[in-house]
Amino acid sequence: MSVEYIDFFIDGEKRHFSDKSYQTEAPADRTVIGECPDASEEDVNAAVAAANKAFADGWKDFDPVEREKLLWKWADIIEKHAEKLGEMSGMEGGTPNQADGY
Repeated sequence: MSVEYIDFFIDGEKRHFSDKSYQTEAPADRTVIGECPDASEEDVNAAVAAANKAFADGWKDFDPVEREKLLWKWADIIEKHAEKLGEMSGMEGGTPNQADGY
């Protein structure tokens, strides 16, 4: 399985990560399954500030019906990519793939 490498998405914008990264391995056989960006302190602070801003700027007061619509849309996106997400999660956690008959 090939994994797409995506920049951070912070405060509604793609943000290029630092040049530092680390490899993640499958616990079952220690094969490298991905390269992950190593967030800098600046990246983390920007993400936390964006989350605090989103909450303060209205998410907590967002109309419940509109919030529900957004959450269902998010659920639809997750469902659309469920197989890939499940495969990636299983590889990272060392869980055998159900399609392999386990």
